[in-house]
Amino acid sequence: IFPLGPDTFAPFGEAGAPDPRWLTIGVFRFSPTPDRPTWLHVSSGLSNDWADEGEPGLGHELIVETPWRDDQAIRLLQGLVAYDLLIAHGRFGAPRVLEAGSRVNAPFQFGERGGIAGVFVAQGRRFSAGFRSEAGPVALLSCVGAGQDELEFARANTTADLHARLVAAGVGEVTDPERPLIV
Repeated sequence: IFPLGPDTFAPFGEAGAPDPRWLTIGVFRFSPTPDRPTWLHVSSGLSNDWADEGEPGLGHELIVETPWRDDQAIRLLQGLVAYDLLIAHGRFGAPRVLEAGSRVNAPFQFGERGGIAGVFVAQGRRFSAGFRSEAGPVALLSCVGAGQDELEFARANTTADLHARLVAAGVGEVTDPERPLIV
């Protein structure tokens, strides 16, 4: 597991001071399988019942799927997890969480592979069922990297429209800064 650390929250300034319980949350990396040729990076701990109230934490875990193994994908997901925790606890206004349809304008570089302008959150097709923990149902949400023109298309239309175009183009929920833009 690749745990969150204080440095994960540092880019968020004063609002990013982490609750010590959040430092037990991390990201797992899963290699390709015969049925899935991509690498999965999956958060672990967002759905934990931190308050011991019988609630599944934020009620979801986040996924970043890439066509290659790259530590940058782990850092991207760690940053998204930190942001999700901070907004859920009202550090940037009224408490909310990332959900299908959310967009995060967060330029991110994958080294020589190039960069993305941000991500959008989708209920991925492959993991749509989620799972059930002792505390309740947990959704698995895909965080999909997108270019600036794609994010602008989503703003002018809907995030679901962008997701549908990526699915139709065979991209699905894979984050690949080397792929051609679809809009």
